[in-house]
Amino acid sequence: MDGSRPAFAWLLGIEPVAIGISTSGGSAHILSALAEARKRGLLTVGLAVYDGGRIVGERLADHAVVVRADYYRAYRRSRPPYTTP
Repeated sequence: MDGSRPAFAWLLGIEPVAIGISTSGGSAHILSALAEARKRGLLTVGLAVYDGGRIVGERLADHAVVVRADYYRAYRRSRPPYTTP
């Protein structure tokens, strides 16, 4: 064991997972976090709207969940004003 997770995790089938959420699929900090997580051997999951953006296009996630939409900015306009972009 490398000490990065509890010694009993393998008994439970628990593996570390990195989840990146980006409306456009192109947020630089999310893309770099997914790339780093992959480099470290974590399972990666990307959540995005529209067509999945670079998360899907560059295959930065092992699994991608994409909410298909004609235009993702319609989603962004529907959010309450107190949320961050």
